[in-house]
Amino acid sequence: MYEYGNIEEAYNFFHAKITACHDVCFKLVRMLRKCSRDKIWITRGLRKSINYKNKLYKKWIISQNPENENSYRSYLKILKKVIMAAKAAFYRDKFDTRINSSKQLWINLSKIGSLGKTKTKTTISELVYNNEIFSEPQKICGKLNEYFCSVVLSSYSH
Repeated sequence: MYEYGNIEEAYNFFHAKITACHDVCFKLVRMLRKCSRDKIWITRGLRKSINYKNKLYKKWIISQNPENENSYRSYLKILKKVIMAAKAAFYRDKFDTRINSSKQLWINLSKIGSLGKTKTKTTISELVYNNEIFSEPQKICGKLNEYFCSVVLSSYSH
């Protein structure tokens, strides 16, 4: 690298070496398209049924036979119901409070939605509680705590 008189040439040489080392150590792996779209609730049996539905569709499109269209549409109707039932059962099991602890329920929610840690912080500069204005962070925290504790206590009393 020191043999190059021009900085541009030295950088290009350095970049080519680093890129070559990176490409050798971290090879690209192609992800199959059908694996990237998989839903968790789709089982092997449902995949086979979906493939069979696709074959019925191709058969109908090629032949343009109304009988093939009817068999495809009726199979599709049943398959949609089965997939929706599988999805509902999957989420029912995930959020069953008798099986999962509250911590596990929150973990499941964060996996499904974007309930992870937020990168932006929200600060409350001023709070109005019982017609009083609070601007000090300690007092705001105390009043928020007081409010949420009163909500919990009132829900238990009802």
